[in-house]
Amino acid sequence: MRTDQDRLARPLRQTGQVQPADPHRGGPGPAGALRRPVGAQAARPPLIRRILLAGLLGLGAAGPAGADPLCDGARTTLSAQLLFGLSRPDGGRVPGAAFDRFLAERITPRFPEGLTVFAGRGQWRGPDGRIVHEAARIVLIVTEQTPEAVAALREIREAYRRRFVQGAVGLVLQRSCALF
Repeated sequence: MRTDQDRLARPLRQTGQVQPADPHRGGPGPAGALRRPVGAQAARPPLIRRILLAGLLGLGAAGPAGADPLCDGARTTLSAQLLFGLSRPDGGRVPGAAFDRFLAERITPRFPEGLTVFAGRGQWRGPDGRIVHEAARIVLIVTEQTPEAVAALREIREAYRRRFVQGAVGLVLQRSCALF
């Protein structure tokens, strides 16, 4: 007597697909193992390979290398957020004029195309486990995705950390699309 499984497996044998092995019928391998068809059907690549190949070829036809369909005419960019705390370890605060000088001397020359500065309120876990709150400045820079831009952002981060005796300066990098 034939089972539903036998009837369903028969068309697979005719299409050249990989077939489940049946250890109860003397098939090779453990239950659930796969075996390849033999003869002329074995020469055809499995359907999944043909589908994957067609998909990969289709990606190449979508546009030039590096084109991002999400951007749809916008420029592919790098969005960077620099997170500057304004509290100092001695209990003091980085004065607004000192931050503005740092911005003018260290950040603007490296990214003269433009940037945005936000006032913020940050928090972080101190070494004793308590949550520490502090005023902050967030500088948003949208620029070209280049190793030089990333290196400049890291230099800015380190310069602020040294100049204002900071334990850390945050840097968040994201690939983005921009229209200006």
